[in-house]
Amino acid sequence: MNDGCNRVFEDGIGFEWDKAFNNPYKHVFSCALKTEDGKYVKLHVPDDYDTLVRFLATLKTYDETTMEDGLHTWLMYSQPENPTIRFLAVNVRNAFEVGTLHKTIALAIGANRIYGAGELLKTGESITYNLESGSFTKYWLESREKRRYCSPDELEEKIISEFQKRFPGIVLIRNYGTMIKKSMPVLAADLDTYSAAGFGVELFDTQEDCKKPKAGGKYKRTLRSKRNVRKTRKTQKCKY
Repeated sequence: MNDGCNRVFEDGIGFEWDKAFNNPYKHVFSCALKTEDGKYVKLHVPDDYDTLVRFLATLKTYDETTMEDGLHTWLMYSQPENPTIRFLAVNVRNAFEVGTLHKTIALAIGANRIYGAGELLKTGESITYNLESGSFTKYWLESREKRRYCSPDELEEKIISEFQKRFPGIVLIRNYGTMIKKSMPVLAADLDTYSAAGFGVELFDTQEDCKKPKAGGKYKRTLRSKRNVRKTRKTQKCKY
């Protein structure tokens, strides 16, 4: 690995978390996901910032020593007060990915630099992983400025090497393409969690009904008007 690549990796990707709050979520999630009994789900994430903060606080996070079996999104990061590169993963409930998008994780932990991100599936003593992250890894590898000092292949090799160092004794399998599938059911426990957090949840028998603008499912919407959405995005900043 040449010195240029080492410098590029050590610089990481800058992350301005106060500006990123402008779009950490889609406020209304599409009707592509179904429950275990085949109902289509429409999920409304409230604009109220404190509600989102409370929900993020309920998500279980892991480092490389506490990782449990399951599907996770992961990233390597540092913070302004701690420049040490660390690893963090969050369990993925379903393809809504509320709270598990890489930008959302970075926002929640106050990261200011990212050194790689992706998905992983831990099963016993093996981990299947990828570098699927449009927000960070893909952007980093495709940066024309970085290519002056380090080729995409060399930088990818460095990211993988740093990731693998964190799991000695574990069988690591590289995967290409996302592991978070729309076919993953939205469990009843997930719906209860979203409702308890103040999210609006609606259930529909058909996808066609789900996509209709008028609410008609099990729960009422919790979103405010679009005007208030725009106003909130302009004025609120991250408090953590």
